[in-house]
Amino acid sequence: MKWKENLVSELETLKSECSHHNWDGYEASPISKIACFAMERFIFALPIDIPAYEVSVDPDGDPCLDWYKDDSIIFSVSINENASLAFYGKAKGAKIFGDDIIFIDEVPNAICDWVRRATK
Repeated sequence: MKWKENLVSELETLKSECSHHNWDGYEASPISKIACFAMERFIFALPIDIPAYEVSVDPDGDPCLDWYKDDSIIFSVSINENASLAFYGKAKGAKIFGDDIIFIDEVPNAICDWVRRATK
């Protein structure tokens, strides 16, 4: 699945660009290599029907996936060194957020459902 390999390649670039303290000029923490490994696993676990998105890094050093619609973030999920997911989404007037959901080998259905709902 080419799009998954492309995302992992983008993540590799971010590992290099965000590897030092203050990489954003606003005191951001360096990207966590352990969290990057967890994000790679998360990317490859995503269902094939999830639409395109972008890889980024949160200021705390956790890698993040962002889904956009009309130039605004509609769903964002990050993963830390403990494989704990944190997410925020909005769709059709509803919002969802959460954290401390441990990613093992499957993307939680609630996250997939919200991404599908928000990107329709």
